[in-house]
Amino acid sequence: PRPSASGTANLSCPRLGSWPALPPWRATWALQGKDMADRVDFYFRQRVTEAELDLAFALLEKADRDLAADLNIYGIVSGAVPAPHSPVPDLTVDLTAPGRAYDNLGQRMFFGTGQTVDCAVDLVGIPTDVATVGNERWLGIFLRFKRQLSDPRTDGNSQQVFFRRDESFELVVRQAPEGAIGVAPKPALQADELLLCDVRRRPGQTQILVADLDTSRRQAFIFA
Repeated sequence: PRPSASGTANLSCPRLGSWPALPPWRATWALQGKDMADRVDFYFRQRVTEAELDLAFALLEKADRDLAADLNIYGIVSGAVPAPHSPVPDLTVDLTAPGRAYDNLGQRMFFGTGQTVDCAVDLVGIPTDVATVGNERWLGIFLRFKRQLSDPRTDGNSQQVFFRRDESFELVVRQAPEGAIGVAPKPALQADELLLCDVRRRPGQTQILVADLDTSRRQAFIFA
């Protein structure tokens, strides 16, 4: 407040519209009464437990993911474009790199090298062959978040633990029931996964070609 001529503070409000506009994500936090992240306050001579240390990192990670969710960053941002396997097509599909994506929880998925997905079996190892002539089967290639555990160590209870838990990804093949050509169903979308493309399987098929790849349902992030 600025002192007036009488020596008292001038508490008059600024004119409407004189404050700079907040970006949408910051306005959301302001309305919720939140700062960047929830925090913990470690104190002098505190005997910090493993759970308390984990909590500090978990709160910061949650803030990072809340930011992505508040900005509606959801879907495949770049890369992970499907193509028949090169140089000779077979029952695998190649994905371009680098690939970047965010799931519905704001979890980031990234791969820096090209990926090859085996479409001969699904995620539980069941073959995806089509048994009946005149039928077809649709597969879905999905991307989902996972942790890559590494750096094993032995804790104070002589139990093995993994010190590193890096953000990683997993490629999943799901199959739908086979059906007549043109009316066979496609795999259902998954709440915690992102669909990269649908793949058509045919009786006696030994190669997946461009015509067998369908990206019409691809869950790509749309830049406004």
